[in-house]
Amino acid sequence: MAACSREKFDTPIQIPSVQATIIKKARELGVSPEFILPEIKGAKVAIIGGGPSGIGTAVALRQLGYQPEIFDGEELGGQAALIPDARLDRGMLMSDLMWVAETFKIPHHKEQVMEPKSLLAQGYQAVVVAGGLNDPIRLNIPGDETAIYGMEILKQPGCFLFKGKRVALVGGAIAADQALTIAKAGAAHVEMITLESFAEMPLTLREKDILIEHNIQFSHRSRISEIVNEGGRTVGIKDQENPASGRRELSSGQDQGRGWLR
Repeated sequence: MAACSREKFDTPIQIPSVQATIIKKARELGVSPEFILPEIKGAKVAIIGGGPSGIGTAVALRQLGYQPEIFDGEELGGQAALIPDARLDRGMLMSDLMWVAETFKIPHHKEQVMEPKSLLAQGYQAVVVAGGLNDPIRLNIPGDETAIYGMEILKQPGCFLFKGKRVALVGGAIAADQALTIAKAGAAHVEMITLESFAEMPLTLREKDILIEHNIQFSHRSRISEIVNEGGRTVGIKDQENPASGRRELSSGQDQGRGWLR
């Protein structure tokens, strides 16, 4: 899309939307592309994790003639299943995953594997651990003991923890998903603090428009240097971009609870 010549006239061709429309129409017509899979000649490989990396690995191995099998205690999708419906329709995601599993004949064992090496004794010649990035990058700045890390809010989209609160988020695409979820939960003010400019954010134009439609504010080219806490509660933040103003208030005499930071 970035190289599309139509950008000089109006807007680039929206490739993701075109693809989604073609796939939706094909499903309505009951047709699907056919793949000629190579004969299985390679080893049987166990893949731990049914998220994007695990599924991608399984498809690549099957196309090379190996026999991959996925182990995951949950449904396929992994953290991709946490993306809000406004950005990725869950029904379409699950339909895509089922199509991949069926087309490439990839078994899904709905069980959690605690010791990967144990699978080697069960007839698998290799084990791929594709558990995803579950540990968030920590800010390691003064006051971050009151910050909330991870993606718990995406697992509880109906949570009212932030209703009426002022919330700051640090991050990129995942923070955008969290910001959208928090805004829908009734937060009074939601602000994304990013190192990138608006144009550099790792989101499509439509995804950015969705954030704007939900009145999410942006502070670009900023880096938080301190989370200001009083009495165990977050009341403000300090950044390195505007040291003259120093502290930016998150509250105005009311209990705003904990700041939300990724």
